[in-house]
Amino acid sequence: MHWLSFISYIIAAITKENAELYLNKIACVIESWFAYAKKENKDHEFVWHDQGTALRLEQVLMFLAFAHNEFPEWFKEHIVPKWDFWNEFLNSHGTQLADDGFYSRHTNHGLEQVRVLLLLGYALNADQWLKTANQRLEDELTYSFGEDGVHVENSPAYHVFVFKIFIKILGKYPAEVLGDSLRNKFTDIASRALIFLANILRPDGKLPILGDTEELPITDGFRQMFGRTEAYEYLQYSLSAGVRGKPFPKRAMCFKDAGWVVIRNFWPEARNYRFGLHLIFKAGSVSSYHRQEDDGSLVLMFGNEDWLIDSGMYNYNKTDPIRKYMRSRAAHNVMQLRKAELSDTWKKLERKWNLTEIVANEDAGEKVYHAELDVYKNVYMKREVHSAGTRVKVVDTFKSLAPDCHLAACLWHIPLDKKIEILSDKLLRVVSKSGRSMIMAIKSDRPFQIRTYSGSGSRIWESFVSRKFNHKENSQVIVVDAGEVSSWELETSIHFSRS
Repeated sequence: MHWLSFISYIIAAITKENAELYLNKIACVIESWFAYAKKENKDHEFVWHDQGTALRLEQVLMFLAFAHNEFPEWFKEHIVPKWDFWNEFLNSHGTQLADDGFYSRHTNHGLEQVRVLLLLGYALNADQWLKTANQRLEDELTYSFGEDGVHVENSPAYHVFVFKIFIKILGKYPAEVLGDSLRNKFTDIASRALIFLANILRPDGKLPILGDTEELPITDGFRQMFGRTEAYEYLQYSLSAGVRGKPFPKRAMCFKDAGWVVIRNFWPEARNYRFGLHLIFKAGSVSSYHRQEDDGSLVLMFGNEDWLIDSGMYNYNKTDPIRKYMRSRAAHNVMQLRKAELSDTWKKLERKWNLTEIVANEDAGEKVYHAELDVYKNVYMKREVHSAGTRVKVVDTFKSLAPDCHLAACLWHIPLDKKIEILSDKLLRVVSKSGRSMIMAIKSDRPFQIRTYSGSGSRIWESFVSRKFNHKENSQVIVVDAGEVSSWELETSIHFSRS
């Protein structure tokens, strides 16, 4: 509410017939809000919210530009006589955004602050604000995307969002405003950012629900700036399901610096594009924003169906019990040590995890991805993912570094539309209505039990998935439970068959 988002919707409804009424209402609301903010609610969390302040200023600038360009007589009659008010409004927001203490550096909120400060500086020809915005913008770009070209906030959705913010900024302003350094740096990063996006997109063209991401398709906002580049051709192949562009030359990509691995069995042609295998493995995080306790988790899609799924985001309410679950280890395909404390280095985001790619059998196309994880205090934990065609093997190891035992279990979350069959004490079959099955064979150096649960069917184990904001549905979880142990090595081999 405080960023006055409704202004753009009212503007969209303005015609010559109703312009006087609607423009007056917008101006009245802005004046009323500013009086409210100054006199009664200076310290209210959302009145001067970091991102909200920037977006509110953008709405007001849009309103003033619209009124000036489309209804100049109204502007002359109603805005110009009150320019002291509008000048105070704009300057108060500009001063706030330029304040280093208010600036949310190295976050997507901070980037929005920079973007709108740049807009204000450009609109008012304010050199100091332009200088501040440019300095921050280059710093934000350097931070936002790592060596792999992957955005640091642990979410494919925010990778797209922030990437498009930079495209919008660089496409809007002339070179003399931004300078060559920023453009050159962005061009260098962009090809790698596009390659990550080409790989991470699911075979159905949607984003995977990892981190704070909804399962939605993305729009192609990249062509105008990158349409002639090879990296865009790879992205176009993913966006069009093999109809346009060209396939990426590698079946697997390890984004080592960012902690992501994306594996396909091949890049299919258009008619079979949606049926290829697509596996994503996440080894660790590089920032705290939109971070979940998903270190070591993986998701798997094959035959245009989900087989191993993540929890998604649900919402941003930190006190919501469903949101708490979605972020927890229990909501991901990981080895979980119940009641064990997260490590101090995990909490402080000191990067202690490590991801390595190994070619195990080049002729067979077999690769191994070895991740040493930093999750629990006084616990060594690693996960290896072996990939060859449509066969996947996951090897999990944990060892207590203190004289402690832990309640250890390996979790596999399955969509509700699949039937889980426990064929023996070491063999499972997950059956789809399509006739395809996923076979899971388990080896362990310790005794274990296999149990399955759905939704909130257990006091301990539960499984939900959120594919869209504020919406959840039941899913299933396979719990491979070793009980209370001080160490454990577990091997899970996965392959597919048709009945």
